[in-house]
Amino acid sequence: RNRPLQVAGPGWSRERPVLAGSSSWPAISRCMTDRRLKIVRQRPAAPVGVDYLLISGQASILYGAATFSEDVDVWVAPAAPNVLRLKRSLASLGARVSKLTPPLTRRYMLAGHGFHFVVPSKPLPIYLDILGHPPRVRGFGSARRTAREIRCVWGCIPVVSIEDLVAMK
Repeated sequence: RNRPLQVAGPGWSRERPVLAGSSSWPAISRCMTDRRLKIVRQRPAAPVGVDYLLISGQASILYGAATFSEDVDVWVAPAAPNVLRLKRSLASLGARVSKLTPPLTRRYMLAGHGFHFVVPSKPLPIYLDILGHPPRVRGFGSARRTAREIRCVWGCIPVVSIEDLVAMK
């Protein structure tokens, strides 16, 4: 439980995920490894880190699915201090709202709204979707306890459990 899992399964090579030859891979990779992106690189000892879990398409790929998702979906703990750190992280990255997105508040996060952002990157922008309470799953704390830390080319990423991933779909 919560120990790193080395990824090597269907749809993966040891070097990097095989993402259907997508040109989005470099942007997604940078999103996950860029030290400025505190959203997806939690550092428990660092007060600026945002507590999150990787969910949806990219999480499925890390578990071995041979599908591709062009965006990065994260479930962010909806605690007030964490939401504030999330807003600061998004601002520091120059993220801008994409699609129809309500104000990024704890109230809207707890209500299950999705927040859609575009993070500037080269050669392509990174599409980042954030949820504070995904459908059909228990709270963030319970999900965090059953999540896996998966080691991949992005680093060691907290990924929602397979059971929770299936329930969200």
